[in-house]
Amino acid sequence: MWKYLSDFFRQFRALAWKNKKLKLRSWSVLALEIAIPTAVIFALGFLKGVVKPQPHPEIAPKGSAGDGGVQSLRYMYDSAYCGGTTLLWRCTSGDEPGGLGTCPQPDQANNWNQMDGWKAATFDLCVQQMIAVAPLSAADVSSSSAASKFVSWANTRNAYNSNGVTLAPTFKLFNSQEEFLEVLDSKLYSFEGDVFSSAVIFGSGFPAWDYTVRLNKTYTTNWGQERFDVSTRLSPVDNSLKSSQVDPPTRNGNISPYYRAWIDDGYVALTNEVNTFIATETCVQAGKCNFGDV
Repeated sequence: MWKYLSDFFRQFRALAWKNKKLKLRSWSVLALEIAIPTAVIFALGFLKGVVKPQPHPEIAPKGSAGDGGVQSLRYMYDSAYCGGTTLLWRCTSGDEPGGLGTCPQPDQANNWNQMDGWKAATFDLCVQQMIAVAPLSAADVSSSSAASKFVSWANTRNAYNSNGVTLAPTFKLFNSQEEFLEVLDSKLYSFEGDVFSSAVIFGSGFPAWDYTVRLNKTYTTNWGQERFDVSTRLSPVDNSLKSSQVDPPTRNGNISPYYRAWIDDGYVALTNEVNTFIATETCVQAGKCNFGDV
């Protein structure tokens, strides 16, 4: 072994000596080989100092819900609207046949018919909407555990009690996605039992998290204009227009930017809730925090 190492170093010294002689004989080439890379490095450094980053408008600007801000689920409990539907509430206008009454004329005095959760719970025209949570398959231990933990965490975090009114826990656990779909397919659905606005389906839990949010709706509205044309099955909105500066055209005129649909429907608030749980559970699994920290 030592013989091979000795031969290697002897050959290396001979090659290095030869290379040194060649470089010294062509000193002009050697100077260029040193000067050019050095000059390029200095030029890049100079450009970095001269060229400043250009700011660009936010896709979803900060602020109130009206201009891009996202409400939390806890806030949405106190954001029911007579004649309107949110992620957590479904309130009719009472104008349908057999209705129980009519909503007041919305104006600034009645906060545009917005109601707190305790009032909506006792209002005949409103029903609380639930959110289903289930693993993709009942046989998968990881996703089943994630779904169960999320329901416990989210219901504790979002427990509602105000003015003597306690709302039912929003998140309902199912053994599998198939079990939840059977509830939606039941002929009794919407006539008795819970009504669901959405579902969170866990494909896997810690550490390879995967989940899907499903909204139980075919279209969204913006001041009465449909974002989805149920008659032609075609969306009147160009879904590629995500910028907050663009008002997409529909068959009834322009409406608010498409990203508002995700905010208005509660999709962003729900994904924020799930992502917060995932961050918390991952932190717990790493031994860095307790489950009740968030």
